[in-house]
Amino acid sequence: MTNKVSKEWFMQMPWGKVAMISWGESSKPPILMVHGYMDTAATFTRLLEHMPDTYYYVSFDFPGHGKSEYLPVAPPSTQTLLVEVVRRIVDHMGWESFIFLAHSMAFVIGLCYNNAFPGRIERMIAIDPTIPLSAHYNVSHNFQWWFKFNYQYYYDSYHKNYKNMKNASKLYTYEQAVAAMMKARSLTREQVEHLLTRCLVPADNGLYRMTFQSATMRTIYSTWLPEYALDYVIKSNPPPAIIINATKHMLTPDLEKFAKKLMKIYTEPSNVHQNVYAEGKHDVHITNPQGVASHIIEFLKRPIAAKSKL
Repeated sequence: MTNKVSKEWFMQMPWGKVAMISWGESSKPPILMVHGYMDTAATFTRLLEHMPDTYYYVSFDFPGHGKSEYLPVAPPSTQTLLVEVVRRIVDHMGWESFIFLAHSMAFVIGLCYNNAFPGRIERMIAIDPTIPLSAHYNVSHNFQWWFKFNYQYYYDSYHKNYKNMKNASKLYTYEQAVAAMMKARSLTREQVEHLLTRCLVPADNGLYRMTFQSATMRTIYSTWLPEYALDYVIKSNPPPAIIINATKHMLTPDLEKFAKKLMKIYTEPSNVHQNVYAEGKHDVHITNPQGVASHIIEFLKRPIAAKSKL
């Protein structure tokens, strides 16, 4: 666990409370650390052990994740809703500008936020964004599958999952919870125990429950942008960025080609962008935090010579 002094609080949103956490002194330059799908702010604790004390680190749990309250039962939520979560948090913190550090899905949220509120993000740090970018392939190239997954399957199971959500969540022994997350994330016991600190709570009889919003009610779909629209968002005056790619993944050739094309659009036009690799899989910031941190630190030391010109 990081030795940086931490603080936890809740921020009220129109639909419920979002759990906030910070590390370090608020007088220092802020870095907003944004987790991916089915994760929590705890995903960054191992990375923070290797990050400098010269920044103020703030993170949070998205609705339906970790310690945050659930989203209301409603039509499927998209990553666009999470842009609104980020907007409210940035306004709550009173930041005119900040550094955006994203894992996975959070990179797409950062792209959309930057487009909607240009100039607020000083620098972008993206940890393995290829997988969430690849998910947008289906909007433009496999609409039949996209529609079934986003609507048909969701509403076919709607009443069943609404009923399950109202009932008690599945209960685990601590060892069962550890084993389940180790299997789901392909992580070690030590790494998993960091993550469980924000998503496992005691229940009756010495058992525990996961706090993640249950079943399809927790589903957060990719932004409903076709390729040309996503291309426009990516090109919209991006801040200096570093893309830290994991060396191992299991994408199909079509998905990988699509994601790499988008990343090329994002990183090639400007010499203020970097594209680097860190040994590991999608959770490389957990399994190889020192390697990821070394890339970030080097990037943060670089002066911003000029803005991107596209």
